[in-house]
Amino acid sequence: MAYYHDIAADIRTQISHGKYEKNQKLPKQTELAITYKTSRVTIQKALNLLQVEGIIYAKKRHWHILSVKPILPSIITPE
Repeated sequence: MAYYHDIAADIRTQISHGKYEKNQKLPKQTELAITYKTSRVTIQKALNLLQVEGIIYAKKRHWHILSVKPILPSIITPE
């Protein structure tokens, strides 16, 4: 499994456990890259995956939480 899937899963878990509220901004991609010790490109892939799943959305260059309901694991399979 690609590392960005692991990051997406971790962020998904944090959202479902209430770390973030609906419409709250996520940390900046550079901050997430430092937290996960990876590149911003990898973070972007993880965030894009969460966007496809309908969990987050982009607004004015920031990622926001769309859904705070319990989230099932991703059904998208790795490439």
